[in-house]
Amino acid sequence: HMKLNRNKTEQMIINDQDDKIQPVTIEGQPVQLVSKYKYLGVQLTNDLDWDEQWSFISAKFNSVIYLIKSMKNLGFQVPILVTVFKSFVLSRIITNACILCSTSLRAKHEMESLHTRVLKIIGIDKPELRKQHGIISIPELIDQHCLKSLSCILEDPDHPITRGLTRKANPERTR
Repeated sequence: HMKLNRNKTEQMIINDQDDKIQPVTIEGQPVQLVSKYKYLGVQLTNDLDWDEQWSFISAKFNSVIYLIKSMKNLGFQVPILVTVFKSFVLSRIITNACILCSTSLRAKHEMESLHTRVLKIIGIDKPELRKQHGIISIPELIDQHCLKSLSCILEDPDHPITRGLTRKANPERTR
């Protein structure tokens, strides 16, 4: 039998539409109400504002930009700098693609600005050089990985979403 620790427990009400929600208590003590919470590396907010996740991710990129600048000054070649960029920046964007697709236009502009800035530092700011190194725009990258995730779900007959769809689906109504 598991006992909850009130001091380590928080509650978050998502999209509160009802002012009559009763506070949660443990052993008669109220549980702290929070507006944001980090869960498995994802910044959840009570209004489901995914810009918070972008802010969390992008805060880590300044050190990567500094690393790439330093490596360039030390004479590292473009392919190595591209690998560092892909490993430290693009991999985080790919990992969070399904969340980042729901960010605001402001956040998406910040993503593109960061992308352009780093590519300029590396020295591949022309479209033909980007293509040569297999680098696409951030929105394309996000869309590509969201579609890939969705395809994997829909192609897996054992995935809970797919099972739910096939159970409810009538062959004539599937179209």
